[in-house]
Amino acid sequence: DTEGQAGASTGLSTKCVAFSLVNQGEIHMVLKCYKYLLAKGILPRQMAILTPYKAQAVRIRFLLEQHAEQNGLGLSLGESGEEILPVVGTVHALQGMEREYVLLS
Repeated sequence: DTEGQAGASTGLSTKCVAFSLVNQGEIHMVLKCYKYLLAKGILPRQMAILTPYKAQAVRIRFLLEQHAEQNGLGLSLGESGEEILPVVGTVHALQGMEREYVLLS
C-alpha cells in the first residue's frame, strides 16, 4: 500500500495495484452516488462512471456487479435485454460516449 497525496489530506488511502491505482474512499463515494441516482429513478443506461485508472474501473465494475446480484438483478442484462449496470471505464476507453449522468472518480 502506498499513501497518496490526496489520501494524506482526506484520510483516504490509495493503493497501487499492478501499476494502476485504486482509492477505496472514492469507490465508496461513487457507489453511494450511484445508489442515490437509482433511488431517484435514474436508469443505469443513463449513467457512466469514469476514472483515469483501469484498476479503479475494474474494482467499481466488480462492486456494481455484486450489488446487482444481491438485489436479484443478474449480472449484465435486465428483462428487456438492456444493460442493468452503468458504463464503467477509463476516460480513454469511454472517449466519445455520451450519458446524461457522469460520475467521476
